[in-house]
Amino acid sequence: MPEWLAGRIELGKLNYNDVVTKYKELKKDIDTQLSNDNYIVNADGTVTKN
Repeated sequence: MPEWLAGRIELGKLNYNDVVTKYKELKKDIDTQLSNDNYIVNADGTVTKN
């Protein structure tokens, strides 16, 4: 599930801040997936390809 959520965040379908607020237990895994895919999280919850 963290991989799917990270993918949706990368596509702009979900907001990172909203997802990690709702799924606190998955934050580490989501962060790892985003990092592995070379994305950085912006303050507004969007992500940018690094």
